[in-house]
Amino acid sequence: MKIFKGLKENITINKNYTKEGIEYGILYKKTKKITFPISKFKNIADEIINSSYFERINILEGLFYEDLITEVQGKYILYYTNLYELDEDVVTALELPRIQKTDIFVKSQNFLGHPQFRIDYDIKYSTEGELGKFYTRRGNIITFNKKEFLLSKEQYKLIDEIDSYIPLSDHIEQALFIAKVKKKSEKANATLDDYLKNETCFFPENIDFTLDKQSDDHIIINPMFTDIDNDLNNDISSVEQVKSVMSFADKNKRNRVFIAQEVLNTYEKLTNKKDIKGTNVPRFIDNPLAFLPENIKISDFSERVKGLKIRTYRARPFIHTKNKGEGGWFDFETGVTLIDNNNTQIDDDNQENYYNKGDNENPDINMGEFKELVDKARQNNEDYIYYNDSWIKIDREDSENFIKATDELEEKFKDKPINISDVPYILDIFDNIGTLEYDVTLVEIKKTLQDNKLLEYVKPKLLRAELYKYQQEGYTWLRFLGSSKLGGLLADDMGLGKTLQIIAFISYLKENDELKPSLIVLPSALIDNWKREIEKFTDNINSIYVHRGSNRYKAQNLIEQYDIVMTTYETLVRDQLLLGKMSWKLLTCDEAQKIKNATTLATGAVKALKCKYRLALTGTPVENGLNELWCIVDYVQPGLLKSYEWFRSNFEIPIQNNLNDGELVNKKREQLLQIISPIFLRRTKEDKLDNLPQKHELLSSVPLSILQEKLYGQIVDKIKNEGAGTKVLGYLQRLIQICSHPRLVMDDIGSTRDLLKESKKLKETLEILASIRRKGEKVIIFTKYRKMQSILIKVINDKFGIMPNVINGEVKGNRIDIINEFENKEGFNVLILSPRAAGVGLNIVSANNVIHYTREWNPAVENQATDRVYRIGQTRDVNVYYPICTSKKGTTVEERLHELLEDKKKLVKDVIIPSEKFQIKSDDFLTLFK
Repeated sequence: MKIFKGLKENITINKNYTKEGIEYGILYKKTKKITFPISKFKNIADEIINSSYFERINILEGLFYEDLITEVQGKYILYYTNLYELDEDVVTALELPRIQKTDIFVKSQNFLGHPQFRIDYDIKYSTEGELGKFYTRRGNIITFNKKEFLLSKEQYKLIDEIDSYIPLSDHIEQALFIAKVKKKSEKANATLDDYLKNETCFFPENIDFTLDKQSDDHIIINPMFTDIDNDLNNDISSVEQVKSVMSFADKNKRNRVFIAQEVLNTYEKLTNKKDIKGTNVPRFIDNPLAFLPENIKISDFSERVKGLKIRTYRARPFIHTKNKGEGGWFDFETGVTLIDNNNTQIDDDNQENYYNKGDNENPDINMGEFKELVDKARQNNEDYIYYNDSWIKIDREDSENFIKATDELEEKFKDKPINISDVPYILDIFDNIGTLEYDVTLVEIKKTLQDNKLLEYVKPKLLRAELYKYQQEGYTWLRFLGSSKLGGLLADDMGLGKTLQIIAFISYLKENDELKPSLIVLPSALIDNWKREIEKFTDNINSIYVHRGSNRYKAQNLIEQYDIVMTTYETLVRDQLLLGKMSWKLLTCDEAQKIKNATTLATGAVKALKCKYRLALTGTPVENGLNELWCIVDYVQPGLLKSYEWFRSNFEIPIQNNLNDGELVNKKREQLLQIISPIFLRRTKEDKLDNLPQKHELLSSVPLSILQEKLYGQIVDKIKNEGAGTKVLGYLQRLIQICSHPRLVMDDIGSTRDLLKESKKLKETLEILASIRRKGEKVIIFTKYRKMQSILIKVINDKFGIMPNVINGEVKGNRIDIINEFENKEGFNVLILSPRAAGVGLNIVSANNVIHYTREWNPAVENQATDRVYRIGQTRDVNVYYPICTSKKGTTVEERLHELLEDKKKLVKDVIIPSEKFQIKSDDFLTLFK
């Protein structure tokens, strides 16, 4: 047991090594247990905070709220495996061991089949030499000569496997043991003795497969084990029945193969499904996961499937219109174009031909041919038809509706222009086909028709919430989309309530018996939030089913009985054939950046779903490239931005190559937004919300202290002497730490008096806090450094008598209690957050002051942090403080960072500029050191 004693010996920390992990116990006067949150121990707060080991206590509390340590009867266990998840500053503060350069030599004792066969190992550290038997192992921690070392993850797994082995005389179990040890030795980069090198025992755990194309309607799946070579895989596949234990002769050696029952079951399932024939071929190409066992996880098989060179297309009916003067007269043409059902790029030799297929003047299939295909699909009761060396997917019901409407249109308006007022059904019947291709002219006609018909806001009867004006506008916009059969991308700024606007639309659909069944596709982390919001803000919408997990429904009729079905993008890919059969009323994709890549299986699965209303939600429609916006729009309104090649030539490349040409970028932006404006809605707090209070950004310049100048100068000299190398980023972080407080690069924290003397920035922050306290308001302080968090807690408690809580991880579980306590407490209060830990959707509007004590290198991240306070529900002006260190010797790294952030901020709100373009890099600081 190790005991840490504070300056006041009433506080101690006991540290014990247990079988599971490192156990910490915090005691007052050696008997009273101190548990988290420590803020509840108000009567001894001063003694806790002024303990010289308060930093450890504060860090342990943070780890508890991040689920990295677990409470067991008033003590806290840091599990050995969690040591790999800790930040460097945590390891330093808690005096935990680090991974050292280690060599492990694995050796056998006796031979396979001997009753006393076993395996042992030797450990050698570069600094200590071979340890022999004079060391102690506790989990992944090795203690030798009063020093502690941490094994790597792979070394820990290897040594734990060897030490856990109980000698057995059963040679099969021994061989299994050898196979496991050899596999883990390879991952741990350990050295094997000659016997173990030559004893070839295999324990395959992962299964992959190859594909053989026999013809366009016959594919063979050949399962194989990834853990063994091709020759041995061929030996296994050649046997009549694969068993859990097998041996194969290989010259003078024998290869022994041992397969766990679960792995063997998966292998047999693949073997039983090896022949894919007929219409199952295009189904497999469109959704391979539907044919594979649940526990197969393969990341690259979509590329492999494309390599089969079997073309599959979706039949996309279209209507193209051309204006013919005033009054709504136009000509029309109909047809069917073929699009790649995998939403992937076509091979180079077919690319030009493929994109020509999207040309409005040259449809792939004329109406006569299309009618024949639909009739053939009906006769065969199939959705896939083989036609002109390609598999074509035909939605029979929608296609028949399209043909019927087209025939009526041809009959009524043959050889004469159409007045739109004469055919009110046209916009409905054609748009009812989920994959209908629209052209800009048609969308503009719809917009013209509908612009003057938007209704005044009428609150849905089932909605239990009062919407802000802009939310009412968003809701009526969603109703406009629905009445026009248009999809929509709601890209409101974060914190404006996109979810609530959709819930209002859901309430309207329920009220009009248009909701069942509707599908919401979203990340798993958001499922609980959506359920809570729907239940909170609606009446009579409690028929909700979450489709995920091993026990999810496999029957269509069971799923369709619910008003709302929620599923993850991953589950949708697996169940594409099941969910793709259903005719959804509303399809909503939340965090739609998940389908920003046209080549992913999730994107293909989403685009293949049938629905009446198609919506996407995301506050960041462009993250890494403008192609992401094209892909999302291609989901909500296919054809609006034409083919990706057209979009790339007309928008992506010109903008990407000319970011410094403001005039050209603005021109392209306006052109793009004009095209997508009918189906695209984005509002920002600054531009649209007249009911949101003012935000005041307040910059404070504070000089470095004498100690800071000294430490800062030492780092600058190192940068100048060593040049701009790989260490620059580390040095920059060091400089930022020194500006935050010199104690961040020193061992202890010290007294409040010393802390304030050593950092005028800290002193300035306390003065800001004092002004906030006088007004009886609350404040959030953002800093990512844990030691800085401890310093802030200490000085705030000493000066104001309160102990702020700290949150570094996602807000969930007991951390929600911290937020609620902060929200509900009247008067002055302080909460400390890491900028990247606040989480999307976190609402802390009881505070109207923000202090960015340390800055982020991405203005979007910093804005997101501020938006925890500056968001819906905020009723007071928000003050955002930036205390920044300065020096008479030149521009400091904090001044430069502020300068860069201000320069990049204007890009953050630009929907067409990828966020990677405003990420600050280390090279941006190099001018400081010339």
